[in-house]
Amino acid sequence: MKKISKYILILAALFAVGCDNYDDRYVEEYASVLRLSAFGENIISVPASTSETVYDLNVLRSGHNINCDAEASFRTMTDAEWTKYANTYGVQRYYKLPADCYKLGDSSDENGYVVKFAPNETVMPVSVTIFSEKLHEYSETLPPPAFAGEEWANVICIPFLLDVSKGSVFSERENLILRLVYKGNE
Repeated sequence: MKKISKYILILAALFAVGCDNYDDRYVEEYASVLRLSAFGENIISVPASTSETVYDLNVLRSGHNINCDAEASFRTMTDAEWTKYANTYGVQRYYKLPADCYKLGDSSDENGYVVKFAPNETVMPVSVTIFSEKLHEYSETLPPPAFAGEEWANVICIPFLLDVSKGSVFSERENLILRLVYKGNE
């Protein structure tokens, strides 16, 4: 009997110091909420004079229980996600930049950049590196505008999404569309 009570006390102590401190005033979904510092559509100028242009942003975390770890993937939207987004928001004339024209963070993995928050961390940096020459090559393959003066017809962009695997995401700040403007040697 003494051994059983000893094991029960050890288990109770483990549960008491565990990561999930449930507070019934809040829904568990809001224990750790992640969001992008830059969201919506952002215009980036990519000059021809540099080989790479780096765009820095942060993944932010808040919530009522950030003393646990959290994990997300900052990744490019799939073609199906992009089509749905473009149809919903009326951006069908935007062209998605091919994956070999940029890289996320220190990796060029097309599955995205994994962002891992340790307990009590609230900011994690993420960067996107755009290769100027490849952007220029891609822009040359696009069809000409249908009408004279229709400069907006060929908008090149990179659509990003923050996917959360541990925690939740603030849905109004989970998408980022980087609209790229190539500045050639004029």
